[in-house]
Amino acid sequence: MRVLTFAVALLVFCALSGLVHPSQVPPNYHGVIGLDGKKMVPPTTTSAVGQGRLQFATLQNELLFDLSVTGFASSDPEVLEVTLHMGLPPTAGALVTALEFESSTTTAPAPTPTLFVQLSGAQIIPTEHIEHVLAGQTYIQICSVNECIRGQVVLEEDPQPTHVGKVSLSGKSVVPPTTTTETGVATLTYFASELRLVVDIQQPFKNCWVGLHGVADPTENAGIISTLKPQGTTTVLFRTSSDVESFLAGKMYIEVHSSIASSDIRGQCMVKSLGNTDSSDSGSLEPLQETHSATLFMTGNQMVPPQHTSAVATLTLSYFQAGGYLSWVLESDISDLTSLMLHGPAFEDANGPVIMSFSLLQMEGNSAYGDFAVDEFSGELLRGQVYAVLHSQSAPNGLLRAQLVLLDHDFLNDESPVDFGQQTVLKPVDSSSNYAAQPLTVQYQSESGILILTNEKADPSLYYALEASKAEVSAFTFQEGTFTIRLSQVEAGQLLAGMMQVHAHRSDLSLVLSAPLHIARGGVRPSFSSSSSSGGSWWGSSSSSSGPWWGSSSSSSSGPWWGSSSSSSDGSWW
Repeated sequence: MRVLTFAVALLVFCALSGLVHPSQVPPNYHGVIGLDGKKMVPPTTTSAVGQGRLQFATLQNELLFDLSVTGFASSDPEVLEVTLHMGLPPTAGALVTALEFESSTTTAPAPTPTLFVQLSGAQIIPTEHIEHVLAGQTYIQICSVNECIRGQVVLEEDPQPTHVGKVSLSGKSVVPPTTTTETGVATLTYFASELRLVVDIQQPFKNCWVGLHGVADPTENAGIISTLKPQGTTTVLFRTSSDVESFLAGKMYIEVHSSIASSDIRGQCMVKSLGNTDSSDSGSLEPLQETHSATLFMTGNQMVPPQHTSAVATLTLSYFQAGGYLSWVLESDISDLTSLMLHGPAFEDANGPVIMSFSLLQMEGNSAYGDFAVDEFSGELLRGQVYAVLHSQSAPNGLLRAQLVLLDHDFLNDESPVDFGQQTVLKPVDSSSNYAAQPLTVQYQSESGILILTNEKADPSLYYALEASKAEVSAFTFQEGTFTIRLSQVEAGQLLAGMMQVHAHRSDLSLVLSAPLHIARGGVRPSFSSSSSSGGSWWGSSSSSSGPWWGSSSSSSSGPWWGSSSSSSDGSWW
């Protein structure tokens, strides 16, 4: 968004120059929007949908929009009309202004090609309607020849920066100093209310990687805290109050690492307060709590279409919802990896556009890591509509894939009923095996989509895998005898249809233990006893005699979490 980027840069420049106090600058606003035919007055039936980001630049009285639409019978941008109207749902109101836009198109690849039309622009809003826009009393309407979709404009105030600084990068600041004549500049903008630091590197650095390091004085070296883009802005979210204290005390630095060590340049991070933060902002901050997590097994058969490869990778995710960021750790022994890309919105059987890309060219050893802000697509992430793809030099279009299905930690602490279960045994696949059978308890919460596996006899020398239709869903280890995962829509259906298994493999990937998962419906959280490890079902023999659970008319009375027809009643944009 060019206007707001310029406005923030101008604010930082003026603050660093002492020309203006931030309280003198009016706030800007931002929001997301979802459009569909159901929000029209009266509602219309159309397959067209839209989503996008909105920003309002107060100094310019300008509404900036970046929209993506698909599903119109005619996707020719020349016949699309984008307008802003007065009105709260469910009413239709008068036209405020037409929104002039520039357009482009992208197509998600086979097997289900989908055309996305990107509409972006900036429109000055008439003065008399600004208060209506900021109060959520306007909506955007996109119309084709015979179809229209609509979405409400809901904006919230941008947070105000509390500290700014400028970092001068040079070889003499490296420890020990280098003789390079290369120099650079980075600007720092810190938002105390969000523990968020924005680093803007103003000139490109080629064939290198850039890191934020700490905790260290100017004469010391320290480990990396976050990787930074070689040019442009990177958002870093601090996780603890000690990180914030170290940053504000000038104990972090930026270093540009070249392939030739003697060409490295560095600068210490020093910031000044803008005076619009409480004294408590940096001293009594509580650490951000991880709210969602997952350990995912990336494989070629999850690609669309599938890739036939024996290569694998593990992706571990931690999501901090309050801070709005996701951290990731990638482990793989593939030697020619080039990038990790996030795509969406799309479920397991479809492809979607690129959301974010991370270079792996500077990958150290067999692992890489990073974190990033996900505010703009947090909804898609939590709905399981984001997936990761690993690219390599030998497979530039993608080698491995995994759907980002995160486990919500709140589900582990609530009283959601375990309404399906099974007591089974991981049995040796070969009678000559030296591995003993292991009792396995299976519990499933259909309301939350949570699957809980308990194995008190788990062997730490083995690696376990949850599989469906001969494809691996997740590789895992039992932590204190338990493994928990939130299943996606497709995976839940496979579990309930008896298409899932748990396997145990040796380090050479040879299969040694296996157990099919054939869960049955039960009404309350079961209490499993150690004496039931013989393979008997906890729900009793009589419950299975009446036929499978899916043949019962009562089985859908509560509705599994993934099949509820009311899932769109909240007006979610998607």
